[in-house]
Amino acid sequence: MRATLLVERNSSASAPVEAAVETRAAGEAAVTGQEQDEARKWEALIDHPLIDWVLDPSQLDEPGTVTPSKETIRRAINLARILSARGACAPTRVVPDAYGAIVFERKARDLFQSLRVSPDGTVEQCVFRDRRLVHRERL
Repeated sequence: MRATLLVERNSSASAPVEAAVETRAAGEAAVTGQEQDEARKWEALIDHPLIDWVLDPSQLDEPGTVTPSKETIRRAINLARILSARGACAPTRVVPDAYGAIVFERKARDLFQSLRVSPDGTVEQCVFRDRRLVHRERL
């Protein structure tokens, strides 16, 4: 059985956060069909839209907003690869925000989670349950 999104810190990592991971119940198989499906979802997300965006960030240009830089998009790709390797559930969507960040969003029943990769390289996690903020952490 999967638990809610947890965060692991690793000071030896080059990014501020090593990964956000899902925990597993004792005795669960190392790799399940569901985990393989999640890995495929992550790969699809990396291939499109993230790779498309890093090749041409101008497609994200909107009046009154900051376009995410190639470096910010690359950081988001690296985070996505780490999360996929750790078996985390893939986000429901990935979007640029108005301030030049890339945001991974995941909605499941009454739980909404976001990981925001900022232009300065920081990552912030927010968790909402029943539309109420229950956890916010800068990683």
